[in-house]
Amino acid sequence: MTTRREQPEPTSPSAIVDVGRMGEQFERAGETALAAVWYERAGRQSQAAWQADAAIDYYQRALALLPSGDEYAARRMDMQEGLAEMLFSQSRQDEAIAAYDAMLKAAEVAGDRQDRAHALNGLAMAKCEVGQHQTALAHATQAEELARAAGAQYEVAAAMQRQGLAQLGMGDKEVAQQRAEQALLFNSALSAWDEAGHCFNLLARAADNDDEAQQLANNALTAYRKAGNRWGIMTMLCYLGDKQRAAGYSQPDSYSEALIIAHEIGNLKVAQMISGEQIMGMKEMT
Repeated sequence: MTTRREQPEPTSPSAIVDVGRMGEQFERAGETALAAVWYERAGRQSQAAWQADAAIDYYQRALALLPSGDEYAARRMDMQEGLAEMLFSQSRQDEAIAAYDAMLKAAEVAGDRQDRAHALNGLAMAKCEVGQHQTALAHATQAEELARAAGAQYEVAAAMQRQGLAQLGMGDKEVAQQRAEQALLFNSALSAWDEAGHCFNLLARAADNDDEAQQLANNALTAYRKAGNRWGIMTMLCYLGDKQRAAGYSQPDSYSEALIIAHEIGNLKVAQMISGEQIMGMKEMT
């Protein structure tokens, strides 16, 4: 889950509601183009504040009202990206894939190779999450070709990481490690902490021993914290919690923080999973 769009500074929930109400007022007045502008603004503000349900709702409203002309392709692409990222953060992967598909179509209309690469990288990551590794690899390979042609180093690195993720899913750990390490070199030069987190995350899962895996996972957690990626932080805390449970800790500290974040970003699926692990740990203590 990585965006290149500039996000607004997080604002208060009440202020976001006020922005959304402006959209509602314009929609009731029949000014749908203006309503779409305000809904889009509310969606971006909700996303910056990690209010996923609100962001999804506002983006969907804005997209429904946005005119269909090719001149709106760039805005449609941006909103579909925001929608896809928020759906991804809620583990709603099938819907995220549909949004990334729509983003890719809009990028093709806009004719920008870098944006097409970005959409393909999003698709690749989401498809890895649902086990479609071969398709994900094809998307990431195409993304790298487009990104190199566009001179977009950030997207080249992202494509390498997605290729590694797909290869790991297909059982080729060695290639996965190679691609992640190559991508990490790019990300270090670009100070791209979010993508660096994805690379360390992949390397942790491909590591040869638990000590190495835990160190790499901690590196991923540090990178995600620097990027402010709440989904990434939660994911790595869950991973570290699993490792702690396997090592004999009945109540890993990592689960507690991960549970707080899961509730904060509204991912009830992950929250329920963590709660189940904590209950199992309590039973083991009795």
